[in-house]
Amino acid sequence: MEGCGTLNHELVGYEFLKKLGVSEQAAYIAKSHVLAKRYLCSVDPEYADSLSPQSQTTLKYQGNLLSDDYISQLQNDKQFQNALRFRKYEEQAKDPHIICPPIAHYYNLILDNITNNLKNISPKETGNLTQYPQYHVSSEQLKAWDSDGALVIKNALSKEHRSELSKWTQDLINVTENNPKLLVHHEYSSTNNQDILCRIEKMTTVSKDWANVCQGVIRDIVSQIYNEPAVLFKDKINLKGPGGAGFYTHQDATAYNPQEFAKHHISVMVAIDSSNAQNGCLQIAKGRHKEGIFDNKDGVTSEKYNFDFTNVIAEIGDIVLFDSYLPHKSGTNFSDLWRKTAYVTYNRMSEGQFYDKYYQKKANVLKHGNISINHDFMGKAH
Repeated sequence: MEGCGTLNHELVGYEFLKKLGVSEQAAYIAKSHVLAKRYLCSVDPEYADSLSPQSQTTLKYQGNLLSDDYISQLQNDKQFQNALRFRKYEEQAKDPHIICPPIAHYYNLILDNITNNLKNISPKETGNLTQYPQYHVSSEQLKAWDSDGALVIKNALSKEHRSELSKWTQDLINVTENNPKLLVHHEYSSTNNQDILCRIEKMTTVSKDWANVCQGVIRDIVSQIYNEPAVLFKDKINLKGPGGAGFYTHQDATAYNPQEFAKHHISVMVAIDSSNAQNGCLQIAKGRHKEGIFDNKDGVTSEKYNFDFTNVIAEIGDIVLFDSYLPHKSGTNFSDLWRKTAYVTYNRMSEGQFYDKYYQKKANVLKHGNISINHDFMGKAH
């Protein structure tokens, strides 16, 4: 629509509300959002003239004005009258000076609507709902995932969780030397001529807070992407100190032999600190996840491929999902601050649970001084 919004966004909203369990009557209002606009433009020229340039542009793609017969039909539709009222409320809400109750004021009203609706629908219908998900992945996000092989989601974690990520990580750092459950990696830092901590693995076996998030909202999101339950495959925190090394271009799939483990995985990056180009952020080759395994040596992708990498800029608490076949890399941390990032990987539950088996294999890798099964780490691991 010439860069002005998303076509059929009213259906995206309708689908979202229905999967939450919102009543059909309430969801219908969202579904009729565009139809109400077309109706008002058809019967009220002043309303049509009052639309913003962007809204006038999208009107052309949304079917433009209605026929006289359709207008007559809608005029006799009592349910549509509620949609018209709501559309007018929306227009009034665009006034930046209007005083409205806070969002929390409406929370119980929405919850009551969902609760009452679930009481009145059949068990078969209830089974099709994503009941009270902590985060709902929309159809637009699913399309972006399919196209790019990656998806950035903001505000999936609660405000409380986002504020605690750094503390949870520091609590782990404090016990790295005396907790045998953790796999701990160091790298030699030329910045201060000493070994520094660069990775902590199996953090969900030690931290209840990390376990709750990884086995809760994050796993739920991945399950929605898979359209079936997901299970935890592995988990780690990468710590990049000033001058900390990055990773060569690689695909995670090369480290996960499908004869040993699941055939497909989804990794989720959780930004514990802000991530940007200066401090060595994740870089992904969007859309290159459907081409199988690229030529590589010990997991490092051949330089003969002309990948167009995109920096993934992330703020604290943002999560980034990416396909195990998506080529990616990261650079050196050229900033003066540490940059910490969690990576949590999942596979379909239907393929089995491999967490313990993976880490048995990883323990053998550690004996040879490598930080990864792939030889993709640019630094000197210890």
